Amino acid sequence: MSLIENVREEFENFPEIQVVIAEQLRRPGVLLTEKITELMQSCQVVVVVWTPNLVKSIMANHEIGYACALDKVVFPFVMTGMELKGLLQGAEYIEFEPGNVREGIRILIAQIRALATKLGYEV
Repeated sequence: MSLIENVREEFENFPEIQVVIAEQLRRPGVLLTEKITELMQSCQVVVVVWTPNLVKSIMANHEIGYACALDKVVFPFVMTGMELKGLLQGAEYIEFEPGNVREGIRILIAQIRALATKLGYEV
């Protein structure tokens, strides 16, 4: 199971928190960039899964910039041994071990639920 699938699966235990992964949202004829733009505008929180692949992705860095420009809450979810760079440099983050990703995801969920409660959502 991929890292993203692990994240999505753990969040399924909390149906009040909707997780949408743009690449998995099928809308034939719609560009991925359009889907990401729409999803970013309608969401409350953006989770950035910081891995070696993300660091290499030009698109991911644009998405982070867009989330910041929209003033979204960004939760960096960072693989152990990596450091945040660019717009997220210096941000507090939640760390995960590649071999024990579920523990990191549980911490991530707890932080998102705490934020939702603070914002007045029932979770």
